[in-house]
Amino acid sequence: PTELSALVTAGRGSAELVTQQTNQMLRLQSIRQGELTNSNAEPILLELERGVLQQIEGKEVTVELNAKSGLAGPAQFAVECDIAGDSVCGRKRFRVGLQPELIVFALDLKAGIQSDARAFLALNTDITNAADTSGKGDAIDINFVRLRVNEPSS
Repeated sequence: PTELSALVTAGRGSAELVTQQTNQMLRLQSIRQGELTNSNAEPILLELERGVLQQIEGKEVTVELNAKSGLAGPAQFAVECDIAGDSVCGRKRFRVGLQPELIVFALDLKAGIQSDARAFLALNTDITNAADTSGKGDAIDINFVRLRVNEPSS
């Protein structure tokens, strides 16, 4: 969570480091820009480090995201995997409570990708009706995001 340079939040929302019981987390919240409209906030982008795609190219990968609500009640958010402008995992929607939860989903890169492409996890917390009046999505706290290569079964 301390690698804030990997985040693209400008015009999309806020990101801050928070500490709870000696555990540092990244708090994300989508925020609509300008006048409140019927259009949702743009997703906050978490860029994968350069070289990661070279390691996972052509493989089945599991994404592990450990998150919890950043406020007093449950929170909802959506995630998309954007590689070179293409969504490679579809849009996933999750609900988390006050305790950290492990969210797991597949990322299939067997079809091949350009290893020099830019890759992002696009997170959006502006997916509930409450944001229509406040202009802000739910706040979520992220403990970690990991990519794990699935080893072929023998």
